[in-house]
Formats: sequence, C-alpha cells, structure tokens
Amino acid sequence: MSNFVSLSTALSALRSAQTGIDVAAHNISNANTAGYTRQRVNLTASSPIQMQIGSMGTGVTVEGINRIRDTFLDMRLHASNSNLGALEVKADLLARTESLLGEPEFGITKELNEVWAAFDELSLRPTDKSVRLAVLTALDTLAGRTRTISASLSALGADVGLQLKDAVAKANDELTQLADLNRSIASIQGGGDGVPNDLLDRRDVLVDSLSRTLGVTSTYAEDGSVKVNLSGFDLVSGPRVNLLALQPDNTIQHTTGTTLTTGGRIRGLQDYVAAGTGVLAGVQARMESFVNELVTQINTQHDAGIDANGNSPLGPPTVNVLLTGTAATLAVGFTDPDLLAAAAPGAGGLDGTNALALGTLRTVPIVGRPLVDEEVRGMITDLGAQVASARRQAAAEDGLNAAAAAARRDHSAVSLDEEMVALMTFQRSYEAAARVATAVDEALETIVNRLGIVGR
Repeated sequence: MSNFVSLSTALSALRSAQTGIDVAAHNISNANTAGYTRQRVNLTASSPIQMQIGSMGTGVTVEGINRIRDTFLDMRLHASNSNLGALEVKADLLARTESLLGEPEFGITKELNEVWAAFDELSLRPTDKSVRLAVLTALDTLAGRTRTISASLSALGADVGLQLKDAVAKANDELTQLADLNRSIASIQGGGDGVPNDLLDRRDVLVDSLSRTLGVTSTYAEDGSVKVNLSGFDLVSGPRVNLLALQPDNTIQHTTGTTLTTGGRIRGLQDYVAAGTGVLAGVQARMESFVNELVTQINTQHDAGIDANGNSPLGPPTVNVLLTGTAATLAVGFTDPDLLAAAAPGAGGLDGTNALALGTLRTVPIVGRPLVDEEVRGMITDLGAQVASARRQAAAEDGLNAAAAAARRDHSAVSLDEEMVALMTFQRSYEAAARVATAVDEALETIVNRLGIVGR
C-alpha cells in the first residue's frame, strides 16, 4: 500500500511545483504592471495516514496563493498621498499666479516706474505736448497691464474651477468602480472560491488614486471589500456608494447634505478658489488695494492742479478724472493732453509744480495713505514668499512620499531575481517529484512482473 501512497505523494509534489512555476511566471509577466502585488504559493503538509509503523506523510497541499501586502505600509502611503496631492497643487497654482504678474520684466512695477518718470519729465517740460502725450501713454500702458493681469487671474480661477469639477467627477467614477469591485470580490472570496488577487490589486490601485485625489481613509473587511471614508462619512461601504456633489461655492457635499473636509488634490484646488479666503481671492484683493491707492492718490493730487487751459480738473466747465475703474476696468479718463493738470493754481497752467508733486507720490504718498509702490511690492513679495514656502513643503512631502512608496515597493513589488530563484526552486522540485514517481513506478514494475510465477 505504501507504494501507492508514495505515488499520491509524488503527484501532490508535482502539482504544487507546477503551481509554484505558474505563480512565478505570473509574477514575472507582471513585473512592470502598475499596482501589481507579487504573489506566493502557500504550501502546507497534507494530513498523514496512520499505519502500523506510525503516521506517514502524504505529501503537500496548496492552501492558496497569497499577495505579499502590508496594510500598515498602505496606510502610511495613503496619508502621505493626501498631503502631497494638496501641496503639489498649491505650489503649482501659486507659481502660475506669480508668473501671471510678469515681474520684474513685464509686471506692474516696470509700468509704474514709467508713470513716475513721465510725471518727472512733465514737471521739467510742462508745455511740451509730446511729453504730455507720453504721460497719458504711460498711464494707459499701466492700466492695460493691470487689466491684463486681472483678467488672467480671473481666467486662472475659472480654469481651476473646471479642474475641480473634473477632479470630483473622476473621484465619483473611481468610487463607483470601487463599489463594483467590492461586489465582485465579496462574491468570490466570501463564496469560498478563493482569493481574487488581481481584483484586490485593482481595488488597491483605486484606493491609492482616491487618497491622492481626495484624501480618503480606508479599512478592509474579511470578505476582501474595502470601506472608504472621508470626514467621518462613508463614501464606499461594500457595494454601496455615496457620490460627492460639488456646490457653487466649490465646497463638497455628502449625500446626507453635510459639507466634507477634503484632502489631496481637491483640497489644494478648493484652497485656491475658496471665496473670500482662497489664495486667488487674496491676490485679487491685493490688486484691488493697489488700484484703489493708485486711483485715489493720483486723482487727489491731479485735482490739486490746473491744466494747460488754466482750468481745474474738478471743473467748470467739465470734470476731468485722470484714472477711473477697478483692477479689471482701470483706464485713463481722457485723451486730450492739454487736460493734464501739471501746473499749480495761479500759474496759468504753464509750470510743472503739480506734475512734480504727482511724480513725488513714488516716495511721498498723500497724507494718511500708504505708498502706492509699497502696495505692489508687498503683493509681489508676499506671493513670492508663499511660492517658496509651498515649494519647500511640497519637496519635503515628496521625499516622505517617495520613502513610503519605496518601503511598500520593496515589500510588495516583483523582484525578478527572487522570481528566478523561485522558478529554479520549483523546477528542481518538479524534477525531484518526477524522479520519485519514476522510482515508485519501477518498484511496482518489479513487484507486478518479476516476483512469483503466477500468471506465467
């Protein structure tokens, strides 16, 4: 009887070695597949049989094929993904905002300096019409540059709004896919049909993406399904999914109507376009503050003089405002150079005293008002500091994220060297098991055909 047991034992060894070869081949073929987790054959000794001499082993059993995965490493990477996603978006959008200002070659400060220089020149040659035209041209160029920057900031805000809409749509699509995968995984694994390792890989890839996009946290059930949570609210639980709703104020709502605190890239986009408190709103407010000071101080000083016709800008016969509008609509109020009030009252419109005072606004503001130049420099300096800080934070988090990804990769990714060793190991095991089967077959051949004379 032991010979037949030995045949069965050799057969189990052949099957386990073949399974090991198949798994190694699967690992090797997916060595470059994103999100793939290496697999290992789980082998255990078969139950022994009792014989007169005692218990005798009956070979090996393939208990299953396991993924080499560490949940702690996944959670560590997901937390870093959320932070990195938000910081990358913040650094990118701040840098784009800074580039829109065009400093120093094409920015407001260059054009503002041209305006002050034009006023200085007008104070020296108040009766020269070409100089007067140069002042209006410098002011118009400054106004145009300001309008362009304002329009570009608004366009960037609209673009970020579209990115936010797309990001929410992508997150909802991934949440739906995850719920469908949960259903498939639970039906296979919960039904006792084994562990669907490749489906679990697809599940984990989606969770990785959601952690980067949305900043979700996750927990895993025994049936292989995953529960995805955000701000204490379930987004995916088994086959059930609660989709996100983007509101007009760019907040994200749960199906219960609760506003959720997000993370990841969506958080970075929200922080940029948040009404009143976002990065964009802050820059636009600084732009409006600069324009308000520019318009107020230049108009106040301009109103204190008289034009080439000996008239006050305040009228009569007409009121002539030098600058009008906001950052989006800033414009020169008139085109006639003779209407520039370069002279002091009583000078008959022929001196440049008031033009000199207008040029002096560069260093001496209207009493009780800040320097116009300081408004611009403060905006540019603060934005530059924010860009530098965001880049440092993103770089630091990128290092942490790379370390977390490397730790998980070292644990879970396919190593071709290891797979070649495993392949050779199972190949030799298969050869040895085949030799055992051959030896048992030869023993049975001797017993059946060479012992005794029965049947001859």
